[in-house]
Amino acid sequence: SSFVGMVGLKNIFELTLSSKSDILWMANKKMSDQIFQGYYWHNYAQKRIDKKIPIRLIIEPTKKTDWDTDKKVWRETKRNDLISDLDASFVLFDDNIVTYSLEKEKLFGVFIKNKAIKKSFEKIFNRLWSESK
Repeated sequence: SSFVGMVGLKNIFELTLSSKSDILWMANKKMSDQIFQGYYWHNYAQKRIDKKIPIRLIIEPTKKTDWDTDKKVWRETKRNDLISDLDASFVLFDDNIVTYSLEKEKLFGVFIKNKAIKKSFEKIFNRLWSESK
């Protein structure tokens, strides 16, 4: 399924809140904050915390600390230069992958339910995780 615009992307993120597994998320924080603003992420995080769904984030190197590792909110974060150069983000959960673009004029996301694709992206995520600080 594809999702378009701000509402579409928020709907796609809501799907992750049904996750029975850790959420693995590779995202450009600076771009994400510009599009969604802090209040949305705070809201999303609160719902995720209420459901006790752990998240592992890989973001670009940044001095901002609001997405840092914090066991109290079920979040682990690492930083990697590669993320700075990505115009799309990826979210893995259960047997699903969500990928979305944050180009201002063309907010667009795709939801894929496929075990093989998810497992392949998970291998990429785990390699990147192990190489990140």
